[in-house]
Amino acid sequence: MVKPRNSTPRHDDGFAILECLFAMLVLTILAASLFAGERGGAHVARRTLEENLVTWSHESRLDELRALPTLEVGQRTLVVPPREIELGEERTVETVTLLEPNLYEVVLETSWKPLGAESPAVRSVTTRLAKEGAR
Repeated sequence: MVKPRNSTPRHDDGFAILECLFAMLVLTILAASLFAGERGGAHVARRTLEENLVTWSHESRLDELRALPTLEVGQRTLVVPPREIELGEERTVETVTLLEPNLYEVVLETSWKPLGAESPAVRSVTTRLAKEGAR
C-alpha cells in the first residue's frame, strides 16, 4: 500500500535548529584548529631562529679561537654581544681542556629561556683544535 505524500512531516522551508547548531560546531572546531596551527607555526619559527642565532654565535667564537696562537685552559662565562634579536636570559660557558700538547678540546654551551617557555633551552658544541707550536 502506498502512503500518502503528506503523511510525514518535512521542513522544506529551511534548516532545522539542530542542523544549524551542528554546522556552527563544525565551523568553530575548524577555526580553532586553524588558529592553533598558525600559533604553533610561529612558535616553531621563533625557536628555529633562536637556535640558529646560538649556532651562529658558537661558530663565530670557534673562528676566533682558531685564529689565536694559543688557547687559555679553563672555564669562563662569555659576554654575549648585543644583537638585533635578544634571547631571554642567555648565558654562554666556554670550557677549554688540554688533551695533549698542542691539542685542545673546546666546549661551548649556551642556555637561554625561549620565548613563551618555562624551562631553559640548552645548545652545546664540542670540538678539538690543534695549535702548531703552542706551548
